Amino acid sequence: MSRPRPILAGSIAASQDVSEDRVDPVRTATDELVSAVEAVPDDATLSQAVASLRDEAANVQASVSDLQTEATC
Repeated sequence: MSRPRPILAGSIAASQDVSEDRVDPVRTATDELVSAVEAVPDDATLSQAVASLRDEAANVQASVSDLQTEATC
């Protein structure tokens, strides 16, 4: 099996870095949502829990949408 040429290997590594950069906002938004879920008090009503998680869920959705848009460009 042949080894990738240095230029090609560098391009592949750079491409992976760019991909990671595009996924990072989704990971961050997801982590924030998980933290928000864990922070919901045990005595919160369903309405209170939903209201407290709405913004974080919207951020995850927006991050995923942005990633999908970038992937199709």
